Amino acid sequence: MHLSSLLERIAIFALSAPIIVMIATKLGWYKNFIALFAYYILGLAFMLMSIGVINLSSPIGSYFGILTNLLDAPLTLFFLAYMARSTAFKQKIYWLIGAFALYEAVILSFYGYTVEASTIITIPGLVLTMGLALIFAIHQIKITVVYHKAAGKAIFASTLFFTYVGFTYVYYVFYFMNNSFQDDARLVFFALSIVSALVMSVGLLFERKRVAKLFEIKTTREELKALYVDEQIKTTASLEAIVFNMENHWKRESAKSVIGKQHGNLEASESMYD
Repeated sequence: MHLSSLLERIAIFALSAPIIVMIATKLGWYKNFIALFAYYILGLAFMLMSIGVINLSSPIGSYFGILTNLLDAPLTLFFLAYMARSTAFKQKIYWLIGAFALYEAVILSFYGYTVEASTIITIPGLVLTMGLALIFAIHQIKITVVYHKAAGKAIFASTLFFTYVGFTYVYYVFYFMNNSFQDDARLVFFALSIVSALVMSVGLLFERKRVAKLFEIKTTREELKALYVDEQIKTTASLEAIVFNMENHWKRESAKSVIGKQHGNLEASESMYD
């Protein structure tokens, strides 16, 4: 079997790994991981189509390949937003995804749903994903080294950065270099897909542990909050009762004093008239 065919088949099993891990750990539908889940589903489907496991007509296969290129950057950027340090930064990434989608719509309106349009759209998509992945990789690696936590995020960001550096090379070879180098580029693409999918699977396992701890902390906080609120209500009710009883006590004492004075005056008046 040719090396390219062998790597292609290994890549299929490798791309299945993160899908299986996300289903088993339920991360596939947790926050932004749904984008990563869709990313690997599309990648696996494209691989299965390329080796003939999924048989589609030539136009449909070509359209699906264009679709995967169009969705590549938006899905990756959406997943990278999971690592944003603040809500404001995350919102900026979402605005960036919206702007990129608008850019895609403009290119498609000029060139149609063609390979040429997909080629033009891919260039800024690669730049955006590499740049954002590099920013998050530097930040998350620092956190992992200094605080010994969030190793999963560090794996995600660094893996995506190096993967897209390799994809940029593959893209350059396929569209700007001699056809004689395309076989080597295919080997690089399959090797990158295998390594990145397996490493991302390891990162998913690390992140699952962190998410589980976060859920435990959240549950503990909710329990403590509920307990604290109950105690606060009890304390408040007791204080209110004390104040209410004191007010009633003062009213009773005042009434007794007034009655006593009136009784004394009445007795004095009666003695005067005797």
